[in-house]
Amino acid sequence: MFWNPKLSPKEKIIGVEKDWDTYTHIIYLNVDAELVARRRRDDASRARSNVAVDGLRAWQAAERIALRGKCRERGVLFTSITEHTSSISSVVLLRLKTLLLNLQQGTETSNEAAVGDALDAALGNYDGVEKVLLLDADRTLAP
Repeated sequence: MFWNPKLSPKEKIIGVEKDWDTYTHIIYLNVDAELVARRRRDDASRARSNVAVDGLRAWQAAERIALRGKCRERGVLFTSITEHTSSISSVVLLRLKTLLLNLQQGTETSNEAAVGDALDAALGNYDGVEKVLLLDADRTLAP
């Protein structure tokens, strides 16, 4: 969403049908509103107006809600990575890189193997366990 409280009290939703036919995954970089406000204030290359942190926070929440709903409607996988004012940028970049590599290289078979490995690691100390109930509430592993 584009948002400019001085020009319009309502955000402008962008994206066209062809976009939604193309996307398979959306990663939302959720940057702390205070950090966005500081970066806008400290930007020497462009003249930016000061915006209220609460306004930024509300815009981000509205954007995430609308985007998550559209992704659900169109079968696009949605996730977010959060950057706080205390985040180390290299950690955020590493998390993003890891996620992108997983999306690029991951297959149903490799995902099943990863789940099996995680279960083996989690249940390795439980000799004699015959059955395990695994709930996939967010449908990332199975429909």
